[in-house]
Amino acid sequence: TFVEIDPEMIRIAREEFDLEQFKGIRIIEADAADYVKTAIASFDVVMVDLFIQDEIPEPFTREPFLQGLPSLIAPGGHLLFNTMRNSLSEESKVRILELTRG
Repeated sequence: TFVEIDPEMIRIAREEFDLEQFKGIRIIEADAADYVKTAIASFDVVMVDLFIQDEIPEPFTREPFLQGLPSLIAPGGHLLFNTMRNSLSEESKVRILELTRG
């Protein structure tokens, strides 16, 4: 399951990566912050890879989004949060770790 807000990115993903060849791929066109608030599904792996240029938008480094992530992770599952080297301060990285530990 992928959550992507930009319909153009969804189009590119479908065309360039031929996603339909993979059984069970689901793409939800939505804002990830809204999805995290309302989702009832759980996943073995939750990957957060949210960038505008080389920065993570502020809402995705704050408590409402971060505190919703653990509920999406199945028992024994994992959270992967892509930050790039300089996209977040050390303080923000520590806060993400603290808030997402379920």
